[in-house]
Amino acid sequence: MAKVSIVRVEDEAIFDSVRRSVDLIGGIGRFVKSGDLTVIKVNMFIKADYPTGKITDPRAVIAVARLAAEQGATVKVVERTANIYADFAQFPEIGNYAEVISVDNLPHRHLTVPGAESLRVELSIPDIVTQCDVFINMPSLRTHALTLMSGALKNLMGILPGAQPGYVHLCGLEQSIVDLNLFRPSNLVVMDAIYTLQGNFPCEGSPLKTDLILAGDNAVAVDTISALLLGFQPAKIVHLMEAKRRKLGPIEPDRIELLGESLEDVAGQIRLEKAPSSYEVFRGRFTIIDSSACNSCRQALAGGLVAASHREGFEKVKDLTIITGPMEKEPGPKTENVVLYGNCTCRYRHIGNYIQGCPPLAGQAAEAILSVVEKRR
Repeated sequence: MAKVSIVRVEDEAIFDSVRRSVDLIGGIGRFVKSGDLTVIKVNMFIKADYPTGKITDPRAVIAVARLAAEQGATVKVVERTANIYADFAQFPEIGNYAEVISVDNLPHRHLTVPGAESLRVELSIPDIVTQCDVFINMPSLRTHALTLMSGALKNLMGILPGAQPGYVHLCGLEQSIVDLNLFRPSNLVVMDAIYTLQGNFPCEGSPLKTDLILAGDNAVAVDTISALLLGFQPAKIVHLMEAKRRKLGPIEPDRIELLGESLEDVAGQIRLEKAPSSYEVFRGRFTIIDSSACNSCRQALAGGLVAASHREGFEKVKDLTIITGPMEKEPGPKTENVVLYGNCTCRYRHIGNYIQGCPPLAGQAAEAILSVVEKRR
C-alpha cells in the first residue's frame, strides 16, 4: 500500500516538518543510501519569490537536500531553465548540501520514451535523469488552468531541457505526463504546500499560505491526496485516471495509507479558488463552435478566455469566432476574426489563427483573442 504523510509547518520550522513528513513514511534512509547519486527535481522554471507559490520553496528544498546529504549521498538539485539559479540566489545554504544545476546545461542523449502512448517523438533526456540512483520529486501544490491541479506527476515535464516541454502539449498533455512518469518514476515525493498557488495559473493565480508538507512513496498517491486537499475528485483529473489505467499508482483513498494530519481536518480548513472550468458566460459575446470538443480543450479555453477578460483591450474584441474540437466539414457561419483552438482544428487552419496543442496553453488562447484588437488597429 502506498504511503502519504501530511504535516503542518508551525512557526516556520520547515526542516523539522520536512524531516517528520519523511520519517512518517519510513525515513530518508528508506530511500537514500551512502554514495547514492541523488537528484532532487524541483519546480523552479519560473523566476519568482517563494511567497508567490510559483516555485518550490527553497527552504524546503534545502531541508530535503540536507537529509539526503547527511545520508552520505551526492545531491544535485535540477530544473529546466536558468531561473533555478536566480531562485536560489538568496539561499546560499543550499551549497552546503547540493549542487544546483539547470538541465539545459547537462549532457543528454536523444531517445524515444519506451512504451510511450502519446509522447512518441525523439527527446533530449539529460543523462543524470536516467543515471541517478535516487530521484526525489519536489513539486509545489497548485491549481491549474489545463489539468485542474498540478503536483508530482506534472513536475516531470521539467526533466526536458529547453523548449521540449512543448512536445508534451503538442502530443497530448495528460497522456504524455504519464509517459514521462513511467519512464522516470519518482522514488520519493516531497511536496511543498507552504504556499499553495490558487486560481487560473499559469495565466493568473494568487498564493494562499497553507503551511503544509506532504511526502509519499508514490507520485500518483501524493497527487491523489493533493487533489482531495484542493477539493477535486481524483477520478475527474484526466492524468490521474491515465496513471491509474497504466498501473502507475492508486487514486483510491482506501488504497493509500495516510499518516500525520487528518485529510478531512486539513481539507476542511482550506478554501481555495479553482481555475475556471466554463466559458458559457462568453458565448453570447463571441461565436463559439465546440459541439465535439473534449473536456481538456474546454478547460484550457475557459482559462484563456477568463485571463483575456482581465486584460486591457478585451472590451474592444469584437466579431470573433472560436472553434475547438473535431469537425467533419468546415464550420460556419463565421465572423471576421477566427481562432482555431487545438490540434483537432488543424485541417481548417486556413480560415483563421490556428493554435496547435492537445490542449494548447490557456495563455495562447488569451493572446490570440487579444490579438484581434491589434489586428483592427
